[in-house]
Amino acid sequence: MEAAKHDRIVAARVAKNQTCAFCEEPVPAERRAGSRFCSDQHAQDWANHQASLAAKRARKAARKPCEVCGGLIPDDRPSNAIYCSQECKSRADLATSIRKRRDQSDRNRQWRHGVTPEEFAGKLAEQDGMCAICGTDEWPGKDNRPHTDHDHETGTFRGILCGNCNNGLGMFRDDPALLRAAAGYLEAAAVAVLSQAGRLSWEVQAEASWPPGTGVSG
Repeated sequence: MEAAKHDRIVAARVAKNQTCAFCEEPVPAERRAGSRFCSDQHAQDWANHQASLAAKRARKAARKPCEVCGGLIPDDRPSNAIYCSQECKSRADLATSIRKRRDQSDRNRQWRHGVTPEEFAGKLAEQDGMCAICGTDEWPGKDNRPHTDHDHETGTFRGILCGNCNNGLGMFRDDPALLRAAAGYLEAAAVAVLSQAGRLSWEVQAEASWPPGTGVSG
């Protein structure tokens, strides 16, 4: 009787062309009645896969808003996603890179000049967030960041400068006399240029008034 029942089950399985729910291969005739899988291993693999999918759905349902913009994270994003888009991820990566560079700058500054992050922040606030010489708050220079200015003989922290002003002081060897001489040179040159421009302007007007008495009077 049991053999006949088994034969009927096998015949029905063959007739239905039953396939494994996991690998979609034919279910062997010798598998027990009602089996949806070609082997016990594939039955366990299928159960694990379903559990994994359920966990992912649960994580998606419970996940927080995007860490950058605060928006909802779309369902098509990975279940462990913390950003709503690649754009927000790129913004977060950039912010992380900037923070790491700033932290490295803080460590270098403290190691080289003995200036703590708190001292640096206090000095920058004292300067209203601007270069102590030119007053810019955009920090021009090759690395686009504030520079720690210090006395090269004593190592004393003097202030915060932009890259251009800091390099400029270095080119003049931190010598006030050279800087004053440079300022005097520029001021004298400016006066000479203005004087020359004024003389040329007068000559042009005088030439336009020739013959005498027809234009600009002396």
